[in-house]
Amino acid sequence: MNKRRILVLLLLGGAELVSAMDTPPEFPDSIPVEGGEADYTFYGGSSAAPRRDTLTFSSSYFTGQHTNWGLVTSGLEILRLTVRAESYYQITTPLSLLLWRLVSFWINFSFSTGYHEIGHGLRLRAFGYGYQLHPDARKDVSFSKDENLFKFLFYRLFTLYPISSTAYDPQYTASPSPKIQCLLSAGGMNNNVYFAERLSQEIYRRQSLSFSEGCVYTLSTLYGPIYKQLEKMGLQGGDPTKVGNAWKKLGVLATGRDIERGGLIAFALSSTTYYMLYATWKSGEDVKPFHLWGFRPPDVFSYSTSKGVSYRLVSECRLSENSWVLFGGERVFHGTAATEFHVGVEKTLEILPCSWKTVFTFGEGFDLESALHIPIFDILVLKISGGIYASKSLLGERMSPNLKKEYCADAAVAIALRY
Repeated sequence: MNKRRILVLLLLGGAELVSAMDTPPEFPDSIPVEGGEADYTFYGGSSAAPRRDTLTFSSSYFTGQHTNWGLVTSGLEILRLTVRAESYYQITTPLSLLLWRLVSFWINFSFSTGYHEIGHGLRLRAFGYGYQLHPDARKDVSFSKDENLFKFLFYRLFTLYPISSTAYDPQYTASPSPKIQCLLSAGGMNNNVYFAERLSQEIYRRQSLSFSEGCVYTLSTLYGPIYKQLEKMGLQGGDPTKVGNAWKKLGVLATGRDIERGGLIAFALSSTTYYMLYATWKSGEDVKPFHLWGFRPPDVFSYSTSKGVSYRLVSECRLSENSWVLFGGERVFHGTAATEFHVGVEKTLEILPCSWKTVFTFGEGFDLESALHIPIFDILVLKISGGIYASKSLLGERMSPNLKKEYCADAAVAIALRY
């Protein structure tokens, strides 16, 4: 490198100089797997191996004993499957591409709708009540506990119902408390935001973004603002209004309008948003997500809590080819102030081989989430994951399987098929 070039680089800034003279290694290929908050994308075996996607199978999918972090893995795998199908079958002609993306949208939208509805149900179950998923939003049927998301998805996919709903246990509807009402009504929107959070991590680790992933990320992140706009257009009794009414009863100084504002602000502050816009502008080129010296630029997500509207920041730093430090925080800005931080580590051990990840969250309470993934031969991955959640923490409100206890543990074992 000649002296003139070095001088120009110095004038432009040290970051560009480091990038030009010491280019960091490429990110290793990876596969998505299941876990809790401590669960981005692990990869088993040699990091030089070609990227492999997975399909996860768990008995909870059919018994109804779902966990948020287990179901979001299924949604990401379904999304990834539709993206891979488009590439595998080389769907490129305008008409066939349009038709396939419409089919892909309906598949992913159906899961998003189901994941939203079960978000209500899981928060209700955390307080000891049952729920019933309605793929056609029926109100004239007697309550019958039905928590099977995949049965719901079957009806959604093949009967083309435009809307859906969740029916609640009559024991709850007889005497709902403001806090349960708040978390129950917020559970659907929070699930959509959590899906966007996990998808952004997936996009960053894969170093790529497809058209379908960009659409799902946008819709999931902006679910709250979109819902609020539908209310303004005449929708009666939507989730933002119900959450706002619950906040009023709890004495929290926040409204449904703050949910809309929070979603828009979070979307505007997230690096994945600008990566998506830049990738769209550079359509046809191989554009990678932004990063600086191993640091992932932060993403921000807005959640509705019992204390008000929070903003959750997530980021990470790559220490080596197989090691990451994860960090971030969450704070309620619209409502009663509350703050949490999280820090964790992710490591792939080439000798065993296996991948493990642990994240601690502290502030309003203490939460611990961990996952261990062990490759079996070349086509299977054994996934062991679990967590301990505090009922009073911001994360625990969304993830704990039992909010009647101060602390509650959750665990799951599943098998993933690589393809």
